[in-house]
Amino acid sequence: MGFMRSYKHLDNLCRDMNGLGVTGYILDMEEIKNAGFYVSGWEEDYRRLKRYRHIRNQIAHENDADEENMCSAGDAQWIEDFYQSILEQADPLAVYYRKYREQRKTLAALGVYNTSSENGNWYKSEKDSKKLSAVLLLLFVLIMMLVLFLLFFPV
Repeated sequence: MGFMRSYKHLDNLCRDMNGLGVTGYILDMEEIKNAGFYVSGWEEDYRRLKRYRHIRNQIAHENDADEENMCSAGDAQWIEDFYQSILEQADPLAVYYRKYREQRKTLAALGVYNTSSENGNWYKSEKDSKKLSAVLLLLFVLIMMLVLFLLFFPV
């Protein structure tokens, strides 16, 4: 397949997943902070997707831009391989979400996080929240006592 044909193929698959195509996939990647620590190749895939989207836009909208002078067969092959990785759920987002769910289950099993919230957000257990509140209150009281001491007994 040529570059544009491969890109359209990938764009249609991404559009079926997120309604926006490759742009939506890129936006989903941008929403996840520090994913590169959890998924090897995250940054490289992100950069390539952005680069290939830019090339596609140039070919589609600029008069002198065409596949022959903007990309190679290797670019089209990478896009096809990325398409296949999505089908096999081995793409960066699928790998990240799989690791995220595994970590969440592990932490829940250890009692570190309560995963019962409807939107899937994690929050510390009620017991841990009370401990944190008590520590913060104690810290506030100590700081206030120090300020008052320094006001009444200047050094």
